[in-house]
Amino acid sequence: MTRAVCFILMTLAVRAQDRPAVQPAMVEGRVISDLDQKPLRRAHVTLRPMDAGLTAIGAEGDDQGTFVIRDIAPGRYRFSAERDGYLPSATTLRDALRMPQVISIRSGTRIGGLTFRLRPWAVIAGHVRYDDAEPAVRVRVDAYREYRYKGRTGYVVAASTATNDLGEYRLHALTPGAYFIAAVYERAAPQRGYVEQARTDQEGRELPVFAYTTTFFPNTPKLSEAVPVRIDYGKEVPGIDLFLNLVRKVKVRGRVRSGVSGEVLTTATITLQRMDSHNVAGLRAPATPAFGPDGDFVIRDVTPGAYLITAEAADSGNRLLGRSVVTVAEDNIDNLELLISPERVWNGQIKIEGGGRLDPKKPLTVTLEPRSESSTTVRVPAGNGKFQCSVVADEIYDVYVLNLPDDFYVSAVRANGTDVISLGLDARMASPDIPFEVVLDSRGGRVGGVVLGPDGNAWSGANLALIPDPPAGRLQSYREGSADEHARFQLRGVAPGKYILVAWLDDPPCDLNDPEALDTCRTTGMPVAVAPAAQQNVTFTVKAKP
Repeated sequence: MTRAVCFILMTLAVRAQDRPAVQPAMVEGRVISDLDQKPLRRAHVTLRPMDAGLTAIGAEGDDQGTFVIRDIAPGRYRFSAERDGYLPSATTLRDALRMPQVISIRSGTRIGGLTFRLRPWAVIAGHVRYDDAEPAVRVRVDAYREYRYKGRTGYVVAASTATNDLGEYRLHALTPGAYFIAAVYERAAPQRGYVEQARTDQEGRELPVFAYTTTFFPNTPKLSEAVPVRIDYGKEVPGIDLFLNLVRKVKVRGRVRSGVSGEVLTTATITLQRMDSHNVAGLRAPATPAFGPDGDFVIRDVTPGAYLITAEAADSGNRLLGRSVVTVAEDNIDNLELLISPERVWNGQIKIEGGGRLDPKKPLTVTLEPRSESSTTVRVPAGNGKFQCSVVADEIYDVYVLNLPDDFYVSAVRANGTDVISLGLDARMASPDIPFEVVLDSRGGRVGGVVLGPDGNAWSGANLALIPDPPAGRLQSYREGSADEHARFQLRGVAPGKYILVAWLDDPPCDLNDPEALDTCRTTGMPVAVAPAAQQNVTFTVKAKP
């Protein structure tokens, strides 16, 4: 070995000795109930890494709800805590201050005094029976949540279970809110080679089909007649019983015709959606259309109610869409005509008011949000202030603009010289020769300050929202943001008007987009009035729910 190599090795060894060794870190704290501040046994706390190469690590608390996580490699992590009977939480408090969602843990660090406050989950329970009061066994029960998003209403399954041998069900781990409960009756799929014979009379004529069907609380096959069940933290609502309805199922027969060639199309995709009490299409209904040699389609076993039937196909290279509302009673529907047409091209342009200027390095994106679930969102770039979009002929859209400068907001949407921002952009007015205008105003207001919890402690990292009051026709005026580690916040580009300011840590205190939930929002929030180009500074103390 040469003297030079020896010298290099000795130098590296000395440097390695001088380099401080990486020391494992440790965190400790406790998990308590948010209702009575009592410690929660068997709670589990997990650290999930945000950096590659690190491993998730966790620990279970003791009888006093105390947990200790040792041997933590340095890096960035997210906290979470969970326990049976309670909703999981990622909100961590340290000495009454909320920790950031992502924390950096350094070598040898010891972080103590952490507290998780878990809220008990809610339960909805009941029985499902047949019309003769016999228990319905192994019937699926779904809890649907209605949601609103940028003018669109829809439904999602929040929880699902099956009845036991007594017809009992329990839907647990529910968050506060309103739920539509449905018993979904579905016969097991027939084995291969099995044929179900239709019932006939003595002359061989097919008899009407009566069968059990999906039943919504309180005992109706129609989504439009369903009544929501409302629950809060830690509450159990028993006695939500359902009796499966025996109803006549009918056939819906018709044809799909192209709006381009006029031909009858036999390769269309056809779907059914149940209409709710607001005459909005919500839940997908089972539908298996079959096309016959004459080009007609038939959908069997359709239960009573109002439906939106949608058809989609291609013709001559064009994507065609069409839909119609169908009300099903006790008689078959024949000769339904669905005319499907291509999307329409509509040009648009951006107009600026208020004297502000856009940054050419940050091009805007115009977004058209459809009001129905059967259409898709349209996003188009508007770099030079002009854009072109394709819209469904019978759809209504709400217009938003992404990547706006801080103090800009959408103040108007003009079609044929009329501001339609509150009514929505009706695609039936679409014309490639007459563009619609999206008006941006640079004189948006600002709302800033500090947010405190009901106990007066700073809510660092809290989520905040400005809800227009009233919200009708002001979908583009909603604003959301978050507080920093010092509980300070700033919301910019706020359209002039009146608002309700709300804040939360884990879950919003109300449905931000539901006009009927405004009273709940007002309970914990505060009113704010915003003037053009003005700064509004507030100290916002969140009020506890009564």
